[in-house]
Amino acid sequence: MFSIVEGRRKGSKLYLIDGFLFTINRTSNNAIYLRCAEYKNGCKASAIISNNNARITHNKHNHILTNDDLTLIEVKNDLKRKAENSDEPLRKIFDDVCNSTDVGCNISYVNVEHSMRSHRKMSRPTLPQMLEEVHETLVIFDSLMNSPNEELFKIISQLTNQKKLTVCLANVEKQSNGFDCGVYAIAFMTSLVFGEDPTVLKFINPRNILNTFLLQRKFCHFPSTRVVRYPKISKRFSYNL
Repeated sequence: MFSIVEGRRKGSKLYLIDGFLFTINRTSNNAIYLRCAEYKNGCKASAIISNNNARITHNKHNHILTNDDLTLIEVKNDLKRKAENSDEPLRKIFDDVCNSTDVGCNISYVNVEHSMRSHRKMSRPTLPQMLEEVHETLVIFDSLMNSPNEELFKIISQLTNQKKLTVCLANVEKQSNGFDCGVYAIAFMTSLVFGEDPTVLKFINPRNILNTFLLQRKFCHFPSTRVVRYPKISKRFSYNL
């Protein structure tokens, strides 16, 4: 029997077999050949997974792995996931997570901050500052559209003077009717202007708020609550004109 544990890098896997962690060495003929995750430190232990069954092929480890070590890995992965899916300050996430577990005192914020920040950065679309900076990728915040049509690609191509485009649809709040497109477009634009990420916002009565802004001739933050939407980019399309 084996279980899969998230590795240090995003998307990587570790295999927990008989209380030790293994990483993939190679694959062949529907089999996965593993080596101990501590192979760089000289551990020669190895295993193989075939037909969803794990078998140790060399059982001599030169180290031990305690339950605290496994918990430490889980806590670090939890820190990365929360940094990716939350807009809370990284330090607050670190304090909340580490204060809730006995092994938290063994983790240094300095050692995990870079990893947390990298995961957060990868989960957020990089937005151009102006149309002239758009080269081959454009992020669209749309409350109604599920996929861009050819006419939209042509308009974007004319605006950006690009013949090859990759368009990403941000995973934002969807309107509940067929006539609030403009309201949400303004709400998304206002959020971006104020440095907010529309993919984590759920707006509160945006039509009424917009009406108030227009009457006051003054725009500010649209009232909203924070939500977790994953992934940040829901769809990606490519088009050649």
